[in-house]
Amino acid sequence: MLRADFATSETYRYEPLPPLSCPLTVLGGISDPTTTRDELRAWAVHASDRKTVRMFDGRPLLYSFVPGLRAATRRRDRRRGAARI
Repeated sequence: MLRADFATSETYRYEPLPPLSCPLTVLGGISDPTTTRDELRAWAVHASDRKTVRMFDGRPLLYSFVPGLRAATRRRDRRRGAARI
């Protein structure tokens, strides 16, 4: 599996496509030393609808270990009408 992942990353070529027509929520970790809030905001070009960046304490892997965090964030954003990036 890991070998296939490397092969995919080595052969991938970005092709611009029209933005998604759905809301986009980007999750990030406040303590993540590899990704800044501005880098997360850059995802906004990939959606024409609402765009939101949500920062949480910890690192991105946090979402894998906290059951339901991603789903709860999406529900809250839909109820509130997510703030624009």
